[in-house]
Amino acid sequence: MGNPQGAYTSFGPFWIVVSTGDPNSQGWAGTEILFHESSHLLIRPVSAAIDKAAKEASVNVPDVLWHVVLFYVAAR
Repeated sequence: MGNPQGAYTSFGPFWIVVSTGDPNSQGWAGTEILFHESSHLLIRPVSAAIDKAAKEASVNVPDVLWHVVLFYVAAR
C-alpha cells in the first residue's frame, strides 16, 4: 500500500511502493510516479551537496529543497 501521496521510496533495501489501485497512479501517471520515485536514489548526491553548501555558507535551506531540485531536473 502506498502512503497518502500514493507512493514512496525506501533506501535500505531500495524499493518503490506505489498504490496501483489508486486511479491517480494508473496509466502514464503511474509511469511518471515510477520515474519520480526511482529518481530519489539518483538525487541523493545532489541533496548531500546542497546540505554541505548550505552548512559552509551558514545558510538555512528548506528540508525539501532537494525535492524541488528533483522536480526541476526531471522536467528538463
